[in-house]
This record gives sequence, C-alpha cells and structure tokens, in this order.
Amino acid sequence: MLGSLLCFKVRSKTDSTALTPPVKTGNAANAEVTAAGRAKENVKRRRTIFGKLKCLSTVAEAGVGSDSVFENGSYGFVSSGSKIVLARVITMYSKSGGKAGAHSIAHRSESISALSYLFGQTYEHGFRRQFKNTRRSDLALGAINRFAHLPSNSFQALLPTEENNKASAKVFPNHVEIGRRAYDLCEGLMAEKGPVCKGVTSLNTVRRKGQKNISLLEDDGVAE
Repeated sequence: MLGSLLCFKVRSKTDSTALTPPVKTGNAANAEVTAAGRAKENVKRRRTIFGKLKCLSTVAEAGVGSDSVFENGSYGFVSSGSKIVLARVITMYSKSGGKAGAHSIAHRSESISALSYLFGQTYEHGFRRQFKNTRRSDLALGAINRFAHLPSNSFQALLPTEENNKASAKVFPNHVEIGRRAYDLCEGLMAEKGPVCKGVTSLNTVRRKGQKNISLLEDDGVAE
C-alpha cells in the first residue's frame, strides 16, 4: 500500500510539471500580441533617438536581456530630469493591450521595453564609486531617502556583473558603492549626460497633433 502511494505521488508530480500552459486566445492573446509589438517598437525608438551616441550599445536596451534579467531589487542608472542617478528598483510594471490597457506588477523582465513604469529609490553621485542616499540640497534637513516613479524609458543601464561574480553594488547605511565595471559604465553615461537626458525626454513625451505635448505620466493619468 505504501509503495502504491509513493508511486502515485511521484507519477502525479511528474504529470503536473509536464503539463503545458493553456494557449491564450481571444482578448488575452490580442493583448499579448499588442504588448509584444509595443516593446519591439520601443526598442526601435530608443535606437533611433540614441543612435548618434557613443553609449548606444548600452542605452539601446539598457543591458537587459536573457543573460541579464531585470528583477525587483536590481540596480541601474536612470535619467531623472537633467541628472543621471543610481536607482534600486523596488517595483516594476508592464502594460497589457492598447492605450487603455491595464498596468500590472512584473517581477522580472528580459526586455526594458516590455515594461511601462518603474518605482525605486534613487541615489545621487557623490565621490567616484559612491552614490549617496541623501541629495546635497537636502543635507540641511537630515537624512532623507529619495524615491521616484518613472517611465521605463528613463532606465538607461542595468549594473553589469563584476569580476568573479562579485556584487555590482554594496549597500552601506548612507550610501551605495558600485563595482569597477559599473563605474566605467557610469563614466560613459556621464560623458554624454546632456544628450542622454534630452533623448529620454523625447522618449517620455507623447506628441498630440494640434494639442500640447504631454508626458507619459500625464497621458496615463499617473500622479508624478
């Protein structure tokens, strides 16, 4: 009897893991196709807008791919206004369907263009490989952590893996220290900070014929 039960458990486990997920049909399938098309078009836009920059190979797809999956908790560089800052991603979102599609939480992605928004903590560059929790302008107020809700196009580069698989970022009470490879990446972005930030502004602007242009956040009705 015990042997039969064990066989049943093994067989059940094998059978359940072998099941293929159901094929999406109807609205679900259409939403998936639309989202994939939007991601492909967004990659094309990034390549066009950043096309003349030396850091194109970095910012075109932000270093995100099948070998460098983007996950909650990942660190990377983002464009925030006229600055490039370090960010730790806390939550990311993807959008299904067309313009009226819903945004849902995503836990991982192999494409930055498949995401819609990011929420994370930002760190301002301090000295060399150190990025501070508190901005210089806020020092008089004490230790203040900064957070930002940004369109995914604001994300410019995922921190690369360091030699010997060392952590790409070390967290300290008042700052984060990035690795040497990440710092080389940072220097490349900082050297073209102006054009990079200008390009991000273009990516995040919705152009409306005969009407005032607005930001993606305004177009989606998201409070900044």
